[in-house]
Amino acid sequence: MPTIVIAETLGVPSDMLPLIKRWSDAIVEPVITMITPQREIECAKLLVEMQHFFKDQLDQRKG
Repeated sequence: MPTIVIAETLGVPSDMLPLIKRWSDAIVEPVITMITPQREIECAKLLVEMQHFFKDQLDQRKG
């Protein structure tokens, strides 16, 4: 639920909510559970993907 509110506040299209959830999970999962080194790499890649997405969104808004 908080993820949806944050996404809506940032203007993220609703069809991207599953991806936003994956990014959110990738942030939290390594902190609250023991994960394999492979999963740690997957989470890191998802975080980079998220950073690129939001950078592109900000660049578009700056125009």
